[in-house]
Amino acid sequence: MANCSICNYPYNEGQKLCINCGATIPLDVSVIAKIDILKKMIEKDPLNLNLYLDLGDLYLENNIPLLALENLHKALTIDSNNPEIYLKISKTQQLMDNTSEVINALEKALKIDKSNNEILNELALAYYNQNEWDKAIETCQTYLKHKDDFSISLILARSYREKGLNKDSI
Repeated sequence: MANCSICNYPYNEGQKLCINCGATIPLDVSVIAKIDILKKMIEKDPLNLNLYLDLGDLYLENNIPLLALENLHKALTIDSNNPEIYLKISKTQQLMDNTSEVINALEKALKIDKSNNEILNELALAYYNQNEWDKAIETCQTYLKHKDDFSISLILARSYREKGLNKDSI
């Protein structure tokens, strides 16, 4: 029996993922080295937002969403008005299939940056996937005020259809 290189949790031979942190087993040595370097840099500069974001991204790229979230939340303690952090949190929550937290993070990001098309796009899709037609419609309409986009128009049309509206009632 060996231990996970990320959280030190024991795992059995042939196991593909750590059941404690979700890391791929075995994790590539170069990834472990990058994680160690970033952790040491954070120890020296604990208020460096970019280090937490880089470490969060590295964890996320290697399918370790819980540790990615931990570092993104630490980044929020440094800068809670950064919509990009909330966007990264939403993408991490999406990988964990936690739609309510995806929406929560995106709504916080949108409060900070009301015209960010990426946030509006992701939020419209999240609302649509949660069958929240009115919110999806409103978000799509806000997006389309800033930019014409086929995928958003499609979400809007499908939301109208799901709500039971046709072209005559819009």
